[in-house]
This record gives sequence, structure tokens and C-alpha cells, in this order.
Amino acid sequence: MSPLLQSVAITACLGALLLGLKGIFYRFSRLPLPPGPPKLPLIGNLLQIPSSKEHEVYQLWGKKYDGNFVTVDIVASTNFCTILVSRAGVVHADAAGTSLIILNNAKAAWDLLEKRSTIYSSRRARRRAFSRAMNANSAKIFRPRQAKATHLLLSQLLEKPEAYLELLHYHSARIIMSIAYGLEVKPDNDSWVNIAKQAIDPLLEALMPGAFFVDSLPFLKYVPSWFPGAGFKRKARKWKELMSRLLNAPYVAVQQNMESGDYTPSFVSGLLQKLDDDVPGRQERENVVRETAGNMYTAGTDTTMSVIASFIFAMLAAPDVQCKAQEEVDRVAPGRLPTFEDEQSMPYVTAVDPKKLDRNQ
Repeated sequence: MSPLLQSVAITACLGALLLGLKGIFYRFSRLPLPPGPPKLPLIGNLLQIPSSKEHEVYQLWGKKYDGNFVTVDIVASTNFCTILVSRAGVVHADAAGTSLIILNNAKAAWDLLEKRSTIYSSRRARRRAFSRAMNANSAKIFRPRQAKATHLLLSQLLEKPEAYLELLHYHSARIIMSIAYGLEVKPDNDSWVNIAKQAIDPLLEALMPGAFFVDSLPFLKYVPSWFPGAGFKRKARKWKELMSRLLNAPYVAVQQNMESGDYTPSFVSGLLQKLDDDVPGRQERENVVRETAGNMYTAGTDTTMSVIASFIFAMLAAPDVQCKAQEEVDRVAPGRLPTFEDEQSMPYVTAVDPKKLDRNQ
């Protein structure tokens, strides 16, 4: 047997042994976890993890394996806290050694994610930066850009209604890039959108349970990148570079535009203008601004797109509501598109909630 095959065989044997030991220690040393589907030896629920329509499967699990309140102990640095997570739909699954906690309702997500986040100082710093620059009054300066982007979207939907998902994605990206960085997004094949797509798409692969051997064989994180089964290290290095470019490229572009005096006011430029060169910790504060702006794009683009798509689907499913809303628009803004100034005059349109419509269908 060649040295390479020998190393592969040894790795496989050690991996199987470690998986077995891990399962034994996992069973007897861990605190109770939320209920979940029955698990197979070694691989757990790996074969049951859905590759499509995940929300339907997880919702079914939430109803089938409903449990009581779950107590979660969290230790971070010198802080310790106990969180009581609400019941109803909190499910645990095991994907070849990777624990998954599935939260099927907003209350459970708030209890675990929002309360837990308060113990991490970087999260608090980002939230303060965002709240300071994006409060209700300061956000009004971005309304003309939102209106302009919406008018463009409407004309594009008339021309290419079959491409509505792609158009909604570009619309969301256009608004967020303008608000966060003051940068323009082209109607298609935009360089900023492409940079973001190249950085975000790998996350879908990385977050897939059991996608890499290291998920089940943690010792692989200590082997060199050329070692069999360590291809994840090469991918991670490349993905890190892509994510770094997403965070840095638009941020640097704003800095350069500000230095030249030719820039559009934005979240980044507004906060950078308030930073004093002589204040201690300026670099750390700049990092908070850069990371918060990056989070605005990565977290906001798909969310904004989903909200708009949900509204469209809700209107299609509730034509009576659509007709009443259209009647109000025609009455308040005859022969034109409504503006933000018309909002107070359109209580019915303002009250339309796609989530409630969806539940009532």
C-alpha cells in the first residue's frame, strides 16, 4: 500500500473511532437538549436534513417534537447568563456531530438570539452605530433615493415581469448600497453586486450541515491544507478573501470619494465625518463602521427582497385587498405614483400586512 493510501486509511479509522467516542461522551456529558427526530448512530439526522423546502420540514418537526421551555447557559469571556427560551417549535437535530437548534417562531428566536447577543460587546457597538446614523429623522434623507429606485423597479417589471426575482434582488441591492455607501448600482451586471454575490454565495455551502468532513472529524482542522479531507481549508482561505473584499472595497471607495470631495451622503460617510483623528480608538471605531455597513448589505439585501416578494404574493392571493388598496391610491394620487408625503392619507395601504394576509389564506 502506498504512503498516501496508508494515510487515508489511518485517517478513516481514526475518524470512525473518534466519532464513536464523541457519541458516547456527547450522550453522557451534555445537558438536556430540545426534542427532535430520532438519530442514527454516528451520522445522527444527517440523512433527514432537507436540501430543499427546509422551512416546511422544520415547521413539521416543530409541531411533531414540541417541547417545554428550554434553559440555555451561555458563557462569554467573564460574563455568564441563563436564558429561558420559549417553547413551541424549538427542535434539536444532529448532522454527523454538528448540533442544530431550529427555531420555528419569532419568540424563541428573540429569546435566544437577541438576548444572547447582548453579552457580545461588538454587537452592541454595531447596533449603537446603526441606531445613531439610521434613526427615524436621519433616515428621511434617503427617501428620494428609495423613490427613484422604486420607479426604476416598476418600469423594469413592466418590461421583464418574468425576471421579477432578479429585479427585486437588484432593487434591494441598489437601495442598500446607496444608503450604506452612497454608491450607484447599475441595472444589471453591476460590479458591487457581483462582489457581494461572490462573497455571500459560499456561505450557503459552508452552512450546509455535513458539507465538510471537519464537521464530523474536528481534528482535521489541525492538519495541513494539502492533507486528504482538508480541502475545506483551501476553500475557507479563498472565501475569507472574498468576504474581506466585500467589507473593504466599497468602504475604501467611500473614503476615496470623500477625500476628493465628490461623494453622496451615506451611512458610512456620515459616521466617518463625526470621527475625530485625535480621539483614541479611532481605528476600532472605523472597524465598527466598516463591519456595520457590510452587515447592512449581507443581512439586508435578501431580507428586503423577501419582504417585497411576500407582499406581491400576498396581493395575488388576496385580490379583494389589492382592489381596495388600488382604490385608495387612485383617490389620493390620481394620475401619478404616490410619494412618502401621501402616507398619512393612505391608512388602508399603510395597514396592509403581507404576513397577516398569508396566514389568512
